[in-house]
Amino acid sequence: LVLQQVTTAWPSWLIVASREALHAKGNAIRQFVEHSGVLCEEFKANPAAASAYIAQRYSLPICKAETWVEDAFWSCVCEVEESTLTAPLECLRSLGVVSSERAADPSRLLAKGLCTLERTIVPDLGAGEASPTSSRSTYRDATDGGG
Repeated sequence: LVLQQVTTAWPSWLIVASREALHAKGNAIRQFVEHSGVLCEEFKANPAAASAYIAQRYSLPICKAETWVEDAFWSCVCEVEESTLTAPLECLRSLGVVSSERAADPSRLLAKGLCTLERTIVPDLGAGEASPTSSRSTYRDATDGGG
């Protein structure tokens, strides 16, 4: 039973840590993310058992649980897409919670040495808009933001 489905400006699952935690537990955080990836792969490797668990745990019909398991995807990596940061920053800026200057550089919010920023580049076609068939490329920002 879905009461309401809401699209947010940020992912539903993202690890956020204080500078103190990153300094003291950076390796443990990296290991947690990597181990989470292994567990997610193991969970998806047996769709029948995963679907049965989801159906039982959340009181769903098995067909809905199977669809959910089939569609579910977890990216357990220490990489952040730029839009993951810019969308919530823009939302907070528009509400007056964050200044335009603070929202301008999302890479400064990343854990230096632990996390990388992935940017999507959409080629400018001259009209200021990308065509739906235009190619996109991504790159990782080698200069981690302090955080």
